[in-house]
Amino acid sequence: MRKNFRMKNVFADKASLILRKMLKDPERRWVVRDFTGPEGVSLGMSQEVLKTMEEKGYIERVRKGPDSYTILTNKES
Repeated sequence: MRKNFRMKNVFADKASLILRKMLKDPERRWVVRDFTGPEGVSLGMSQEVLKTMEEKGYIERVRKGPDSYTILTNKES
C-alpha cells in the first residue's frame, strides 16, 4: 500500500470484504489477520479499512496489546 494512503470508501470492492465478513458474524471479536489471506485483503489494507471504519463509528477497537480485537457497534441497525 502506498505511504500516506487514506481509505476513502469502506464500501469499495475489496474494502467491503471486511465489512461483509464482519456482518456474517456480528458478535465475534475480530483481529486484523482474520481479514487477510487468499480470499481476503492485505494486512495493510485491513488496517486502513478498520481505522476508517472506527473513525466513522462502525466498529470499536479494543487495544490490549496481543489480545486486541475489533467489534461491530450498533449491530441492530
